[in-house]
Amino acid sequence: MYKTEAGRDGVPRLTMEFRRRSEAPPRAPRARRPRLACGGFNSGQRAQAKWMDHESITRFLFR
Repeated sequence: MYKTEAGRDGVPRLTMEFRRRSEAPPRAPRARRPRLACGGFNSGQRAQAKWMDHESITRFLFR
């Protein structure tokens, strides 16, 4: 799968070669529902966003 080869300048390089599907590197599992780390408008607080002005929204997002 991964193997080092000497490049044209003699430095060993890491080259990938795929022979079969089973030898492919493991993929990261896809997240079902991506969640906002800081908690945004998607975190069940959509009703608040109606009356918040721009300054409060910015403070709310980046607190």
